[in-house]
Amino acid sequence: MPEKGEQAQVPEASPACSDTAWLEQVALRYLARFEAPRERVRRLLLARLGRVGGTAAGLAAVEVVLTRLVARRLIDDDRFAQMRARGLNRKGRSLRAIRAILQDGGVATSTAAAALAMLVEEGSVSDLRAAAVYCRRRQFGPFRSPAQRQTLRLRDVAALTRVGFEASIACLVIDAATAEEVEAWALDPTAG
Repeated sequence: MPEKGEQAQVPEASPACSDTAWLEQVALRYLARFEAPRERVRRLLLARLGRVGGTAAGLAAVEVVLTRLVARRLIDDDRFAQMRARGLNRKGRSLRAIRAILQDGGVATSTAAAALAMLVEEGSVSDLRAAAVYCRRRQFGPFRSPAQRQTLRLRDVAALTRVGFEASIACLVIDAATAEEVEAWALDPTAG
């Protein structure tokens, strides 16, 4: 019986029952909460196997489970990459940063490139627009008070370049005359 304020823990299915059945349950519980690419689910399953002393049969079972989930379209790397790329674009991430985040998350290079191409084709991506959104979110450049703006200019430009924007775009947005000008870029999907 849990103490007051503690949550009761639901026991996981025992891996001794069947490696494939247990691994599939682990994957399904994860996928019920998060959209994920095949590689991320593979890493999760291998980590769980490692915790319970997985065997060579368990490693083969991981591939069987992944194949089943892909066949049932519960794992779809293309869908994940497109969804994640759109979300990162809305948050003001540069194309370079989106590509890196997708690849770090387990998306294949070709799939990440296809997701970026889809964004460009839709006309909804522009590094100038993304930099404007990022500046608005972080209150950089023209969104700062005039006294802070000059003092923190180099710091703001450096912050933009660290997240993947070219220096020329970073300077253009940070040096914009007014916040309204940056707002116009942020709202215009064809800016830049």
